Amino acid sequence: MDALPDSDRKLVGETLPLWGELRELNRKIAFLHAANHFGSTDIALTDDGPVAVEVNNGCAFELMQIATGRGFLDSRMRAFFSKHNVKL
Repeated sequence: MDALPDSDRKLVGETLPLWGELRELNRKIAFLHAANHFGSTDIALTDDGPVAVEVNNGCAFELMQIATGRGFLDSRMRAFFSKHNVKL
């Protein structure tokens, strides 16, 4: 989506505040949870900076499919899951 529904507010070109700090926190968490090859992390942006809310084992793969309008389980993802002994 290029804009918020029923709004003139555009999303394309929008930058989240503290984006660099958020990415650095996410990088640190990813290294701490490196054994979890396909997890997700919920991070909140607060007045005091980004804060990790939770780290999930797995993630809501449907969100990426909704956002992109494409299926997720292509040959690249099948190879990734196979490499990590996930039975489909």
